[in-house]
Amino acid sequence: MKSVIIKQALTGLLFFGMGVCAHAVNPPIHPSDTIISERIDLDDVVVTGSRTTRLLKDVPVPTKVFKAKDIKAIAPSSFADILQYILPGVEFTKHGSRDQFNAQGFDESSMLFLVDGELITTGSTSGIDFERINPDDIERIEVLRGASSALYGSNAIGGVINIITRSAKSPLHVSASARLDSRAGQKYDVSAGVKRGMIASQTSAQYRTDAGYTLADQFEQELNVAGNTTWNVNQKFVFTPTDKLSFHLRGLVNLRTQHWTDKIDFLYNSYDIKAGSKWQISPSSDVEISYHYDKYQRDTCLIQTPDKKKRSIFDEDMHHLRAQYNLNLSDVHIVNIGAEYIHDLVASPRLSSPTDPGEKSVDNKILYGQYIYKVTPRFMLSYGGRLDKHSGYGSHYTSRLSAMYKTGCVAHRLSYGEGYRAPSLQELFFFFNHGAFFIYGNPELQPEKSRMLSYSAEGRWNKLTLVGTAFYNHVRNRIDFVYRGTDLVYANVAGVTRIFGFEAQANVTLPYGFALRASYSYTYDRRKATDKAGDTMKLSNTRPHAATAALTYGHRFTKDYKLSANLFTRFLSVLKTARLDSEELFQEVKYPGYAISRLDVENQFFGHYTLHIGAENLFDYKPKALVFNSPISPGRILYGMLRVTF
Repeated sequence: MKSVIIKQALTGLLFFGMGVCAHAVNPPIHPSDTIISERIDLDDVVVTGSRTTRLLKDVPVPTKVFKAKDIKAIAPSSFADILQYILPGVEFTKHGSRDQFNAQGFDESSMLFLVDGELITTGSTSGIDFERINPDDIERIEVLRGASSALYGSNAIGGVINIITRSAKSPLHVSASARLDSRAGQKYDVSAGVKRGMIASQTSAQYRTDAGYTLADQFEQELNVAGNTTWNVNQKFVFTPTDKLSFHLRGLVNLRTQHWTDKIDFLYNSYDIKAGSKWQISPSSDVEISYHYDKYQRDTCLIQTPDKKKRSIFDEDMHHLRAQYNLNLSDVHIVNIGAEYIHDLVASPRLSSPTDPGEKSVDNKILYGQYIYKVTPRFMLSYGGRLDKHSGYGSHYTSRLSAMYKTGCVAHRLSYGEGYRAPSLQELFFFFNHGAFFIYGNPELQPEKSRMLSYSAEGRWNKLTLVGTAFYNHVRNRIDFVYRGTDLVYANVAGVTRIFGFEAQANVTLPYGFALRASYSYTYDRRKATDKAGDTMKLSNTRPHAATAALTYGHRFTKDYKLSANLFTRFLSVLKTARLDSEELFQEVKYPGYAISRLDVENQFFGHYTLHIGAENLFDYKPKALVFNSPISPGRILYGMLRVTF
């Protein structure tokens, strides 16, 4: 094991040395870059692909950016609304009280979600509580597809989604909004940003409530979708005493009550604090340090008892320390070196058994680094490596190598990355009585490991932008449920899972104020398994074909009135797969495809007032049969929202 780690680390050092030598032989020049995107400005600053601020056009790792105006056009009621309409192949489904996520062959356990670059606690599972994210507080979303463990560690096998929240950028900015819908849903937001002298402050608060409902199909099957009452409060402070030194402090509170039955509420409470500073050592180097504490609790509340008695389900405390040194030599040689320490402690009766207490913890010590070398104005190379020392699984090294080459109007990006995911505490130690059966963890689980190869091309011609990406993923030790009699137990899937496909996007500016954005994704998940009768069948939860489309219109009729209309559609194809029954034999199943649309009409008055009127699930789609991946919309929902901004 150590020899493999040393070998891969030496590969990174060799790459660094080759880059320095090449620079000495072929010093670069600096002409202006003319490659731009129709929808996304390549002069935007992004942080996710390199873990430091970089222009989007200079990031060799394929990165998608969706800004506040893209999110505003959707008029989302939840974070799930955003992802499902901006990324093809994204699907949210319900499992009990939890939302589940699937995208291009990976579920939420293999996608790393960050808020302002920081981890989100999960309550011992590998999936996050998406209700913790306030869609009205998002400034932009940065998406990396494919294995990204070299910079971000465990859970980044399928990619990284980094949610950047708003910061104060003007002396004073205040906004407030109210939204009502036809199913008694209500959402109220208020935010204020102040930037004066050395101090900047951004405050936001949201209250949201939505009514529960029951879905029923033609076979009289029912699915209960619980209502929620949610409070979100976010506070950011930035103190900049000099132009070389800054301090930041952020606090985030999310309090959610899920109204499960007339006797039980589920309580989800999270408290998030981050503090850090940045010191500009010289014009070419700086140091960043940060500390992040995240507490996440889930309780059962017996609402009919006199004191509304609570029973703990999960109580998680995560501490995260990070320090990073950044060096930029004339924008030609860029080096980032960092160290992290993560301590995660979870107490839960669901992690206990008659012979084992319910408090578990994990420690992770990390060293990582990245080197970006701009060989010429058209050619760029990048190498990243990360060494994790996990308290349960020892040391593991992952790497990522990327190259970017620009030809005329097209930027080509080629990337190889390695992924690594240690089993979650739930997967290791779960002990849960589900009523008719038990669910067991498995302390013998091995980490998932993956290798990814991708190629992408992005180009712009006049009013047309095209982006195409082809990818291949090779995953070992995939973790899933298997039957043990009538019970379920986590296990590593035998063999290798191979996932390959491609994604295409087109942005077109049309006459008379219209614009069209369309995306298509094809994913082939070659995961297969053999049952005890010797039959081999394909096992996959990923629909092979998916697409999204957005047709937008905007026109300013007078200086005091502007109209915008946005029609969004997402399509997911039929899924043919197999399921193991309780006798460990495969049964072939077919899940129907569907398409759902939403329409938003935005009216802007006098520069300060905005009225949104729209419909979710515009054509009132309802599944004929309720299955595990059915959309959970109750049907068409009409809404109106008024926003005031100064």
